[in-house]
Amino acid sequence: MPYLKVLVEGYARLLKNGWEGNSTCIFLQNEGKFIIVDPGMDEEALFFALKNEGIEKEKIDYIFITHYHIDHMLNVTLFKNATIVDGYYVYG
Repeated sequence: MPYLKVLVEGYARLLKNGWEGNSTCIFLQNEGKFIIVDPGMDEEALFFALKNEGIEKEKIDYIFITHYHIDHMLNVTLFKNATIVDGYYVYG
C-alpha cells in the first residue's frame, strides 16, 4: 500500500533584509521504492524528518523535482544513490 508523509512543511519568512523560504518536502513509499518530492534547501530539517521516520538517506531511490526554484531543489545533491526525475529528464 502506498505511503505518503509531509517531511518538511514549506515556509516563507520575512527577514530584516529579504526573505527566507523552503518548499514542502514529501516522502512517498510505493512498491518498495523510497521517493522524495522537492527536497528543499533546509538540510537540517530534512535530515531530522528522515531520522524521525527511520529512513536513511542512502535508501532513497528517487528524487522528484517539480520545478527549478532553489528552495525546491538545493538538497538534491545530498542523495548520491538516488535517481533524479524532473518534468523533462531522468538523471541516473
